[in-house]
Amino acid sequence: MSKFRWQLGRFIRLGWRYFSLCLLVGVLFSLSLSLMTHTNNINSRLDLGLSLFDAYYNQSEQELKQLAGRIPWGMCDASSELELKRQAELSHFFDYLATMSDEEGFCRDEDLIIAPSTAFNMLLEGQGPTWMKNVSHHLQSYQMMALHLGDSRYLFGITKSRRMMELLFPEPELLSNAKITLKFKEQTIVSLGEAKQDWLSQHYKEQRGPLSISLSLAPQHLTLSLKRDLSLGLPLTLIFSTLVTMLLLYWRSYQGLHPEDLLDTFSNREIFPVFQPIVDGRDKRVLGHEMLARWSHPQLGNVPPDEFIPMLEYHQQLDRLLYELAPQCQYQPSQHGYLSINLAGQQLLSEKRSLGDFLEHLSRQIGIEPWQMVVEITEREVLDFHSRPFQRTLYNIRQRGFKVAIDDFGTGHNGLASLKVFQPDYLKVDRSFIQAIKHRRDPQPVLDSILQLANRLEIEVIAEGVETEEQRLYLLDRGITRMQGFLFARPGPLTISSPKREDGQESPSRSAAGSTILAADLAITGDT
Repeated sequence: MSKFRWQLGRFIRLGWRYFSLCLLVGVLFSLSLSLMTHTNNINSRLDLGLSLFDAYYNQSEQELKQLAGRIPWGMCDASSELELKRQAELSHFFDYLATMSDEEGFCRDEDLIIAPSTAFNMLLEGQGPTWMKNVSHHLQSYQMMALHLGDSRYLFGITKSRRMMELLFPEPELLSNAKITLKFKEQTIVSLGEAKQDWLSQHYKEQRGPLSISLSLAPQHLTLSLKRDLSLGLPLTLIFSTLVTMLLLYWRSYQGLHPEDLLDTFSNREIFPVFQPIVDGRDKRVLGHEMLARWSHPQLGNVPPDEFIPMLEYHQQLDRLLYELAPQCQYQPSQHGYLSINLAGQQLLSEKRSLGDFLEHLSRQIGIEPWQMVVEITEREVLDFHSRPFQRTLYNIRQRGFKVAIDDFGTGHNGLASLKVFQPDYLKVDRSFIQAIKHRRDPQPVLDSILQLANRLEIEVIAEGVETEEQRLYLLDRGITRMQGFLFARPGPLTISSPKREDGQESPSRSAAGSTILAADLAITGDT
């Protein structure tokens, strides 16, 4: 349970920036999408309203033409007025009908309260043959349509504006806190509703021929739309932000470890050095030590080197690792022999600092001289030994007194031919060749070839991974005396890493100019 709480706290600590950024982007995207959707919906509804208004105008005009042939003309009497009322009741678009001609004057249904002067003024205000106008009477808004039928005959259709608007806009929520205006030839035909005008109000307009429609919405419409969309979008945004945060943490991590884990590790001194001796295989005397890095995490436990070393290399933190390990060494060459460190290819050719200066600073931190340190280069990496930068770097560190070794030889990319160009001081044979030795007298052609070539080039050979007495005797038979492996000692603090001789006494250490020193295992390989 405590480990789960730590993992949850780690996720929050490492991911809150990613989560906050994703959440902000998600909310902004949801708001933008909601606003765009709201605008598109209003524009679509407005376009539909204009289409309905256009259809209403055309169909009402057609119906008015049809009604012109069914109503009486020539005399305005009770029978004519009754017929006007009867035809209006059968109409789909008009509540009242009225006629005007030279013979009968203005004839209307007795229920129509609009005065003849209103009809005259309507005809005088614009050109026909069709007129539309909005009139008000007794707080009631009416929409009038007039049609010129030739000579001096005119037919008027009158309807209540509210009825027409209900046909065009049946949605009650659209009419609340909104103002809708219909115009014919820029003359207002209908204007219904009210909307509080402020900087948050929304205004829309569509036009088609002589007809136009405009809509003003109060901020409440947008607020309700945003709330409705965010009620769905916000949970999706939270899920999206969580998933993206997990993906970003995974992408930024290497084998499950994040770069910020390294910062905590270094500040808490969770990575520390251990040492494995390199011995003389004949009498098991300690000649030097290989420095190894170990990570003891308070929650994860011991993290294997083949997990965190590649991560350090991936994030270019191997220099930082050596700087962290050096003050913890307290190495005494007179007691412990020589010390080796391992450098990856990126450290050898880095342009951010001088390798010679870096190594001298590191040796001062440890408390040893350059000639007491060997720089080991792992053979698993592809290195151009012929390149001028590599040759210049190699010459520089050798001039300062550092010796050079090749680690994991025989398993990498460079091969035997590289030895003639590189000419290292020491050659460390990979443990896989040593592990293949099962009996003292079993032939090992590949291993023997490596040993013979190194002997001809006068390169010191160190065998790593020696775990059995048969392997030790096999190497001694071929003149290899410098060895390292679990047969002699496992990695540990300097105080307990010295191997024991067969009589149970601790083997004495010595530091002579010819002593063998092996490198810190900072590459991807495991321990020897």
